[in-house]
Amino acid sequence: MDTQRLAQKAQEEARDALVEACYAQWSVLGFSGVRMIVMDTDRIIDIEALVLATLVARGDEKRLDDALGWWASVGAGLTSRHRARALAKRWPHLASERWPAFARLVVEAGVPGWTADARRDAVVELAPRAGKGLASVRTGEPAALMARLRLGLGTGARADLLAWLVGRAGQAGGTVAEAHEALAYSDVALRTAATEMAASGLIGASKGQPLRVHAGAAWLELLGMDQQPVWSDVGVWLRRQVDVIETVERGRRGEWSDYVWRSRGRDLAERYGLPIGSGGAWEVLAGEEAASPWYMSG
Repeated sequence: MDTQRLAQKAQEEARDALVEACYAQWSVLGFSGVRMIVMDTDRIIDIEALVLATLVARGDEKRLDDALGWWASVGAGLTSRHRARALAKRWPHLASERWPAFARLVVEAGVPGWTADARRDAVVELAPRAGKGLASVRTGEPAALMARLRLGLGTGARADLLAWLVGRAGQAGGTVAEAHEALAYSDVALRTAATEMAASGLIGASKGQPLRVHAGAAWLELLGMDQQPVWSDVGVWLRRQVDVIETVERGRRGEWSDYVWRSRGRDLAERYGLPIGSGGAWEVLAGEEAASPWYMSG
């Protein structure tokens, strides 16, 4: 199979996996407009990454418009506009340019504070149908930990830092720099949150430098959880699928040579730390790496 055909296969695999992953996560949070999906519910859902990914995955999947409309009406308060804008700078343009379309749904739902985001030009028009989910967000599963902590502590760096630390219990927490890479809040915001939360006893902190913070095992008992939530960079996996989709679209429009196709595939694989075998980068991207590592469809 030539390089371009392998790339197109990778794009198809990425798109299918992205659609399944979005449906799986929305269903955990309470969206009911999809068939039953069985997923590993200990992997923490990254809310802003899920919205950005869904804006790309929707395509002909109009039920994903329904999911976005449902979330705009019941979950806007659990969505960080600041973090979404910061994440969007790391994501392919294909996703970031669509954020205003979601913001418009939130404004239409009567939620204040979103007008500035909705004013930007939207490259897609969303047409959700009402009545496709629960009246409130379902936060009982470990996967919904980010949403649950935002509901209780407010949407911002403190709640998300705690979700990240609880999800990294097996890795003894992490540094502010690692939190910035995972959460996209500024170093200042995260350092302030970590310092103040440690001073209050909500989290533990090392005495040396760099500052390392952790969440104790007591948090599971406090949250009433029998299952350990896991932060596994699901958001990065979603971003990778969008990156594959956008890269192949650019190649089609630009009529790339075989050399350019190989080069862009190698760039993608290196960006996400994927091993490149004898078959080349696109073979890896079109193979088992296209399958989601954290859910199963059933």
